[in-house]
Amino acid sequence: VPESVTRAEELLTGLIKVVPPNSPGWVRLDLVYASLAGVYDRQDKTEQAAALIENSRKEFPASYELLSKDFFLRLAQGRADVALRLVQEYRPRAEEAEAKLLLLAIGQLLADDKRAEESARKFLRTRDANRDYIRMMLYWYLRRHGKDREAQRLLEERWGAINDLTWERRLQSEGPTVWREMLIGYYLGKVSREDIFGPLESLKRFERSPLRQVGIPFAGLRCEAHFYDALLQAVTGNAKDRVERELKSLEAVLSSHHVNYFEHKMAQYLRGGLRQDSTAH
Repeated sequence: VPESVTRAEELLTGLIKVVPPNSPGWVRLDLVYASLAGVYDRQDKTEQAAALIENSRKEFPASYELLSKDFFLRLAQGRADVALRLVQEYRPRAEEAEAKLLLLAIGQLLADDKRAEESARKFLRTRDANRDYIRMMLYWYLRRHGKDREAQRLLEERWGAINDLTWERRLQSEGPTVWREMLIGYYLGKVSREDIFGPLESLKRFERSPLRQVGIPFAGLRCEAHFYDALLQAVTGNAKDRVERELKSLEAVLSSHHVNYFEHKMAQYLRGGLRQDSTAH
């Protein structure tokens, strides 16, 4: 209920005035702010969500969770410049350094920043679980810049460390990792489109497929699969219909309504850019 969300925001703002940040015995109020912004976001009230996060960061400037929310909301608004500036200004704790690097790489890759490749490769040297997602984004970035051989080598080196014969055994215990490996295989043509998208055509097919064991919700898998497919479609196949194919996949991401996923925000950013390009021409 919209009125309830507004009232909750008013109460939280009042609570901040009487409870010092991170007080013992209290729930972390920065996380409450982040959750409340998520409610606005799910109601398609991106502007309200962004305004709430911007104000809350004044109270909790050291909160990585609020930074991350702020970053992706700015991307959804088409403001990669602002999103990147927020990340660059953030001073992370030691344990947050890799997380900051993730945001930096994402922002620079999407914004076509000349430092993107350096940041992405630096992130790939970490042990963060999101490395394969950045690997696919870097592949897209390199191919857009005519570095097809480097892009291909990037994925082939990763595929050399993947044993697809272990996927069935590992699905229940390492489902998200197997899923990311499958996407790498899809990029290389080692995994068919049917293997990725067939089970995602309907919830009924999904529940009968091995992908149900991945541990990621049906809508989440659809969101991820279509986003990384959009990047692939943008740089492969017939050049005449690349934009059309990319846009179709981006629309599929947004139709998942899985707004809490990074890929949903990134799809909003890329779709906005494609629309601007079409208007300009």
